[in-house]
Amino acid sequence: MKKYWLAACLGFFLTGCSFWGAPGEMLRAPLAEAGDPQAAKAVEAFLPEGAVLTVPSKPAGQAAIQMADLDGDGQEELFALFKNERQAPEAGVLVLGKQGGKWVQRGSVQEVAGGIDYLEAVELDGKPGKELIVGFRGGALLQKKVGVFALGAEGMKELGKQSYTEIAVGDLNGDGQAEIVLLHHDRDKLLAKTELWQAKEGSLRLSSTQNFYDGINGFTEVQIGKVAADRVGVVVQVGIGAHSAFTSLLVWDGSKLIDVFAREGEGGTPDITFSPYSTQNDDFDHDGILEIGKLVMPKGSEGESMAGTPWLQEWGRWDGGHGLIPVYRNYYDYDAEFRFDPPKEWGMDYSVRKEYLATSRSITFERAGIEVKIWVRPIGEAARANELFLGENEQWRMTAELNGGMPEAEIRACYHQLNR
Repeated sequence: MKKYWLAACLGFFLTGCSFWGAPGEMLRAPLAEAGDPQAAKAVEAFLPEGAVLTVPSKPAGQAAIQMADLDGDGQEELFALFKNERQAPEAGVLVLGKQGGKWVQRGSVQEVAGGIDYLEAVELDGKPGKELIVGFRGGALLQKKVGVFALGAEGMKELGKQSYTEIAVGDLNGDGQAEIVLLHHDRDKLLAKTELWQAKEGSLRLSSTQNFYDGINGFTEVQIGKVAADRVGVVVQVGIGAHSAFTSLLVWDGSKLIDVFAREGEGGTPDITFSPYSTQNDDFDHDGILEIGKLVMPKGSEGESMAGTPWLQEWGRWDGGHGLIPVYRNYYDYDAEFRFDPPKEWGMDYSVRKEYLATSRSITFERAGIEVKIWVRPIGEAARANELFLGENEQWRMTAELNGGMPEAEIRACYHQLNR
């Protein structure tokens, strides 16, 4: 089974784990937003010798050139991400501003690094303008480092720099200013901790630190978002054992981050979010609140092997205390790249069966005598009569049998191809 959305190239959304050597290609999208055709030449003119534009690994979907008001004067600055491997590996950010109708260099930051791991322009200290949070990717001999920078009259000022394993940024206490959560993992000692950093009085300051679970493999997903109508939290998926995972939810209690699923006084990892394989946490129903996911065994699969079990993704909503409220279950097939959302009236009490033939397989969903059987066959292999075409990719073609009692339109509504 493939694991979906694993942190730095986690499957879930990743768009940019590659470097583009042609500045013109990377400039098209951001320059269309900026509306300034001269910016392309300006960036090329100010890039250090040997440098090429690059994109950050996180958050996903960002461009190499972006714009934001960094100094609070009401006019946006342009900042471009670059890497340079001509000599020692180096990565950085070039900041340009408009003066007299022309682009001029306002500042830059750079670090010995393999690339840009994280980039975000956010409000951190309550003063006009946004700070740049830049995470520099390490390598075999380099730790990841994150620096926080503010643009002033004399260029880019560093407010602080810290090492980290994973990072999440967001407003945890509702004061309109973002906090920085850094997660650290020592792979040799299998120890971990969390830190909360805030920008105060011109510097980056540690607000709280807590030990995390011992013996974990690492962090497979970290994100900040609404976890209830009035609460923001840090959702952390953690790898344990050969392929299993659990999810922690960290919320701010006024003085520190607390893990709401931790078993008080018992130690050990939380059973409530344990999953046999790494999976995903997301706002599945698009209501603005994150659901926490785990894999569960469907009814009728109790005798199957781990690999042969047709695991279902169960989505749970935080109950505001120490538990989860299950809200939905659906099926993801990562090899064939589709998901199946059973009708909501089926609830969570339905069976799933997998059957294998020489070159194809089928997945059957059944409840109360109504079933849907989806066939996954190699491209080019003929489908049987009375089957509904659903979708295909480079390797597989998916069809559904039409003798299970569910109308064609309803089957189509339940089937979704994954957007990789």
